[in-house]
Amino acid sequence: MKNIEQRRKKRRYCSGCVILNNSILCKTIDVSEGGLYVHACSALRENSVIDVTFPLKNKKFFTVKARVKHSHPDLGMGLQFIDLSDEQVVVINKIVSIVETKTKPAQITSRKILFIDDTTFNRQIHKSKLSMEGFSVIEAKDGLEAIKLMKTLNPDLIILDIYMEKIDGLKILRILKSLPKLKDVPIIIFSSHGNQDFMNEAMNAGADEFLFKMVTSPEKLTQRAKAILAREKG
Repeated sequence: MKNIEQRRKKRRYCSGCVILNNSILCKTIDVSEGGLYVHACSALRENSVIDVTFPLKNKKFFTVKARVKHSHPDLGMGLQFIDLSDEQVVVINKIVSIVETKTKPAQITSRKILFIDDTTFNRQIHKSKLSMEGFSVIEAKDGLEAIKLMKTLNPDLIILDIYMEKIDGLKILRILKSLPKLKDVPIIIFSSHGNQDFMNEAMNAGADEFLFKMVTSPEKLTQRAKAILAREKG
């Protein structure tokens, strides 16, 4: 069985669908020899063993067993393949290989994003997709760490959570906009909740966009990051 680092090297962005337990249709985010990540489906219990079915050509299907390693109701699930036969390993490798040949080259290769969020899982799943698209992603687990990074970092875009310990996101937003070298850097507020008044307050403080985590997939966040940077460049 390949180790974690080998599986990470083989992970490829994969826009498609799989079926879980013959009943739940899910969108795939990435796939590797070791497993896959799925989004926008009913969250299943962590450590449970499920069936994962891939639709193949000519209306054929391929099913393997997987264990739910991570499960988040707002983001999706990380699944690890288990008990693969030699024949199944061959098919999985072919799927990864096909995905790799279809993956488009990154159009943005040197833009830096500062991702400020106090939840490790949130940072990692979105960083994965952003990195696949060519962004350089620097993580900060809270506002204090972000401020320290600002001494040497010149990000092209900032993605900022609102509800964090130590210093809340709105205060961080105002601090960032008060710094001469950062006042023009676009900022996406990435929040788990908030009403219209709260959104207005963030936009008036200098945010360029307000996105809700529950309805924003890693793919959508990446698309919005690209759009904002393209607009800034234009």
